[in-house]
This record gives sequence, structure tokens and C-alpha cells, in this order.
Amino acid sequence: CNSLHRSCNILTKPQLPTRVIDVGTEATSPRLFESSGKRANYITLSHCWGNTEHQPVQTTTQTLLQHYKEISWEALGQTFRDAILITRELGLQFLWIDSLCIIQDSGSDWETESAGMAEVYLNSLMTLAATASLNSSGRAIPEVADTFVRKPVRHGHDNICMKRGGIETGAPLLSRAWVYQETVMSPRTVHFHSEELIWECREDVSCECGYFKFPEVHEEIYGMARHVTNTWKSPFAMLQFDNKGLGSAENMLDEWYRIIDAYSGLKLTHDGDRLPALAGLACRFAEALDTSYLAGLWLSDLWKGLLWRRNSDVTCRRLSGPKATIPTWSWASI
Repeated sequence: CNSLHRSCNILTKPQLPTRVIDVGTEATSPRLFESSGKRANYITLSHCWGNTEHQPVQTTTQTLLQHYKEISWEALGQTFRDAILITRELGLQFLWIDSLCIIQDSGSDWETESAGMAEVYLNSLMTLAATASLNSSGRAIPEVADTFVRKPVRHGHDNICMKRGGIETGAPLLSRAWVYQETVMSPRTVHFHSEELIWECREDVSCECGYFKFPEVHEEIYGMARHVTNTWKSPFAMLQFDNKGLGSAENMLDEWYRIIDAYSGLKLTHDGDRLPALAGLACRFAEALDTSYLAGLWLSDLWKGLLWRRNSDVTCRRLSGPKATIPTWSWASI
């Protein structure tokens, strides 16, 4: 992918995020590492946090110094352990996990780091997506028996693709709002589904069973996220379009509304994160559109942006709490 795909090719090593996990070796423990501008390839993890009973291990002001020395292997959930082992096997030293690399009880650190989260995924070599895991305790690597493999089949002359059962479009991770931006921004993602691995980059989608070799299933499974990603040609300037790309401002705005249509139905643990979880993508559009961003809408197209309505099967509920500062005229307010 990195050698042959023009859209995925990373020519220089990126600057590391503020903090990353030095994954160590079999003989040494993982630890938190402050990058101080160091350049190196790294991997990101996309995962579900789970409910209050299954929260992942976190870096806080109390554990920060200890994590710089060592992150206890016993304290890590299986998803995090798998991600560390995969990073080691790929011959890389650094891994970024949100709960460990952002100080969770520091409002200022969370605000600073979450604002740059899109860049973290954009500049990573690859994202490991624990797609089937409900929380960090689940296995990222599926335990699959290799004695039985389902294969997709075309039936008759109607070009019908018989869908296999293992493609989990409703998988836990894919229902999370933060993950939408992570998927779009990452140059390449490996999805760990319950039955197989699925590879996704800017030029290809592949799976172990061969299902994605049927072109008619691409849009069905990945929807607008795949369409947008395949249109953006450069991994470091995602909105520098050529004449085959999104093109005009009108086309870009249409794409934005399609993104919002898909994104607005996804789940958040904290209601106040509705706009922050899309901020990185919004910044990319703002650079290209050259107009003001207004709580999920664009000033140059405000008349059209205000025509949103809620889906008939969605309960209308206003946000509450200290982060309920989104204006009522924005789709993000409910």
C-alpha cells in the first residue's frame, strides 16, 4: 500500500503526537513517552470505551508520572494488549491510544489534544480498529477457526451478490461518533471483525473472504465515509482536489451535508462532544471553502444549512449540562 498506492504513500516520517506509548519489547514494559517534536512512524488504535463498569485504563494527573516509567501490563485490557503486540510485530515502536495519551482529568490537556485528534489519525501509518469489541476488555484479534470459511457467491444472471453473515455494519465501534472522523482521516485501517480482518485504505478495501472484490458492495458497507476518503487524493492535504475530485464549493457543501446525515445518527458517551468529534474534518472543509464555520453549518450556505430536520424515528432531546452551548438552530443541538 505504502509503495504502490499514490494516494496512500507517506513520503516523510510525521511528527509524533504530544504523547505516545513506547510499546517496549517482550523483556521491557510499555510506557508513556513525551515526543518533544520527535519524528517517527506510529500506529493509532480506534476502540470503544465501554460503559462505566468497563472503562479502559487511563492516564490522569495521578498516574501520569507512573505511566512515564511503566504502564502495568496487568492493568491493560485485552484490546490494548493486542494493539501493543501487533505494533511490536510490525516492527514499530510507538502506538497512540486516546485514554492513555491524553490526561483524562485535565480539562486543558483534553481540550488541546482533542482539537488535534484528527491530525493524529491523519498522520499515523495505520489505525487498528477493534470493530467488534464493546470495550477494552474484548479481544481485538478475533479467534477464528480456519477450517470453515464463508465465501460470497453471485447467483443467476441478475448480478446479485449474496451477502455473507460476517460483515458487521452494526458492529459496536462503527456506531460511535468519534470513530467516524477517525475512519475518514486515517490513511489505512485494519478492522478486526469477529470473523475476519478487513483492510481499508484510500485506494482499496479488502477482506479475507473476498467479499469486497464485488464492487457493488463497497458503497453499501462503507457509505459516505468511503466515498469521501476515496475522493481525497493527498494524505496530508485532504481537501486539495483534482478535476476528478469534489471540485466546486457547491459539490463540497453537498458532501458535507451527506457526511452530517451519516454522522448525526451515531452515538456519543458525552452529548457535548457532538461538534468536537467532527472538528478535524470541519477544519479541512473550512480551509477549502474559505467561509466561517457556525456550529456545524457554513456561513456561505447558511440558508440551506438551516433547512435540516430530525429523522422521524429519532427522539428529539435538547442537550443539557455545562456543555449545552450549541445554538438551537444547529442540527447538533439535539
